[in-house]
Amino acid sequence: MQHLHGSPAGCKGGEIMSRTTLIGGTSGMMDFTAQGRESGIISQGVIQNADGSYRNNDVVLSGRDYYWWRYNRNNEEIGIFDASFLKLREVRLGYNFPKNILKKTFIQSMSLSIVGRNLALCTENPHFDPETISFNGGVIVPGVENMALPSSRSYGLNLNVTF
Repeated sequence: MQHLHGSPAGCKGGEIMSRTTLIGGTSGMMDFTAQGRESGIISQGVIQNADGSYRNNDVVLSGRDYYWWRYNRNNEEIGIFDASFLKLREVRLGYNFPKNILKKTFIQSMSLSIVGRNLALCTENPHFDPETISFNGGVIVPGVENMALPSSRSYGLNLNVTF
């Protein structure tokens, strides 16, 4: 093997708002909405008693009501994530054929590589790639992810021949 090459990319800082989290939360499509479907949920907080004192919340909400209230699209704060990420964009493992093997052919040089792209993504965002962009009326909307498709991972072979 003649060379091994990897190209990581990363971005630090910023915030991104995930509409996937909000819409998936209110519709029950996200994995975190499974909790409380059967027995309900008591949310955090307190309730004021008639005498003015407070007690821990003891009201049981159905899972549907709880997630509709918590992930309602007007509550964008719950869908905001740190936009930092680290991504392994490309790994290439290649072999350059020795010149003495090629000297009796019309080929001057030849190499063969195995290539993998978008192999790993490290981010706090559970459901989307923070590099995604959103559009609204043909305009790019920075800092908002809106039901983005997952990034594709690909593998391939690369043959380079010089005659």
